[in-house]
Amino acid sequence: MKKFKVLSVFLVLLLAGTNVYSQDYYYKKYNELLKRTEYFDSNDNMISYKEWNPVTQRYEIHNVKNQNTSENYPRKVRTYDKPKELIDFNFLTNALAIKQQRYNQEIQLRDNNEQRLEYIRNILNSRFTEVENVKCCNKHLTALNQIIFAYNSNEKIRFQLRNTYAVNNRINTWLGYIKQLDRIILEQKKEKEEKKEKRSNFFNRWHSYKTYPKTIPNGWHRVAVVSNDFFADRDRKVYVENNKITKYVKDNWRYREITETESIVNGRASIELRDTDNIYVYFIDSVIDPQSTASAPKLESDSGRVLFWTNANDGETKLYIEGKSIHTSAVISDDEPECSYKKFNYENLIGTYNFRAETTSRYSGKVIRTWEGKITIEEGCKTFKLEK
Repeated sequence: MKKFKVLSVFLVLLLAGTNVYSQDYYYKKYNELLKRTEYFDSNDNMISYKEWNPVTQRYEIHNVKNQNTSENYPRKVRTYDKPKELIDFNFLTNALAIKQQRYNQEIQLRDNNEQRLEYIRNILNSRFTEVENVKCCNKHLTALNQIIFAYNSNEKIRFQLRNTYAVNNRINTWLGYIKQLDRIILEQKKEKEEKKEKRSNFFNRWHSYKTYPKTIPNGWHRVAVVSNDFFADRDRKVYVENNKITKYVKDNWRYREITETESIVNGRASIELRDTDNIYVYFIDSVIDPQSTASAPKLESDSGRVLFWTNANDGETKLYIEGKSIHTSAVISDDEPECSYKKFNYENLIGTYNFRAETTSRYSGKVIRTWEGKITIEEGCKTFKLEK
């Protein structure tokens, strides 16, 4: 009977082991930490494990089941994202591309601005070749040349060329001067055409006379003066001695030194003034009346000088005396300048004259300010401020 019980227990254990090992497992591995053998199915789920029981001195096999159900507890399969890269190469590539694009745009902008400035410089140069006496723009053309020449080596200038707002302001300034030059060119062309017409009329009249005086009496005479690029109809005076010109006066008081002279023939003579090419003098009054003479001119000591100035620094101020341009401009200064600026002095006989002054904007080329009044010229030199 006792042997039968032992045999029964052995059969039960054998069937239990057979049942466990008959389960469908895919692989097994030993867990060093828990000291047991674990069994897994094909989905990597642990279905059972076997461990040694030191109390009963035997191996025990345990099925892994869900606490809420009788079904086997499925092992959670862990899924991991793709490891993140330490450097986002896409972001880095895009950032570098944007930076390169901005750099290329800056270079293109700088080159475009340089070309625009060069274009303005070429326009100014072309205008200068057409203008005889330009005082408004030489310094600005020089500054423009310096900027174009130096921008490659000077960081500040390169920045200015990349600064479109600053370049536009500068270009607008120069465009204003170009308009001034255009106005000056138009005035000079008009003046040349008028002089050309007067010169042509004078020669037509001169050649219409049938006889000319062989000699000219001593004394002062009103004459017409002609040179290659100049003509003045009887607003000059000369003094004649022994049928030769010995003195030459402009504006009835400005004496010019004569370096060479020749005898008068048929009412005409050639003379050379200091720093001037030969000019031809025509005694047209003597052709009409061979014995005619003129009154003596004033003395240079009867003259005075005036210097016009203003503190308005927004354009060039041109001056007109008795309706005629005096081909000089007002000095721009915050403080009263010295009369030593003879370049800007206007000199005339002592007296009172009507004057007009007008300021032309360096930005638009339009007249933005005018003055009119009287100016009294006295002995020596005086300054006259054009109030803004």
